[in-house]
This record gives sequence, structure tokens and C-alpha cells, in this order.
Amino acid sequence: MQALGAVETFPGANVSSNAEIEAAVRNAATSSWQHPSSSCAMMKKRWGGVVDAEVRVYGVKGLRVVDASVFPMAVAGHTSSSVYAVAEKVSGCDDVVKGENLLMCGVGC
Repeated sequence: MQALGAVETFPGANVSSNAEIEAAVRNAATSSWQHPSSSCAMMKKRWGGVVDAEVRVYGVKGLRVVDASVFPMAVAGHTSSSVYAVAEKVSGCDDVVKGENLLMCGVGC
């Protein structure tokens, strides 16, 4: 790699022991907020699911979740198109939402 001009930028050449490397990673690591997903997985409740196939939250009357959190695992691509697909399915499908009062909101509502 040196022949290609590669230079270590993190944690830096002066950090060499396992303890120093661990400390550097712990101090710099953050969670990712770019594409959060899968915290309210759509699957059977007995398998740990939070919402059913109609995105209704198990055990809560009148609450649906329509965002990337319903994906049981991360999608292999940008999450926005998959979220649009779920939202279109739910909002445009009369048999899913027929006769329900829906509150549509985005993040932070």
C-alpha cells in the first residue's frame, strides 16, 4: 500500500497498542443515522415482529408504522424507494385502510 501512496489517517501512526486503538475507536465511533431501519420489524409477533403485514402495531389499536423501521433487515440499496413502496401500498390500498381515521406524519411529528 505504501507504493500506492496510502497513508494512515485514523487513528494515526502514533497510535499503536491495542489499548490505544480501542480507545480511539470508542472515542470516535457513533451510530449511523443515515439510513435507520428495522427497529419495528414486519414479521410474525412470535418471531419478534412489531407490526403485521398491514403495518399495524401488535397490541395497539389504531396505530400503524409506515417507514423504514418495518423492514425486518436492511435493504440492499437506498431505503427511500422501499419506504415509498410500503407507503404507496398502505395509502392506496382501500382494503388495508378502509374506514380508518389515519394520521399521516413524518419524522418528528
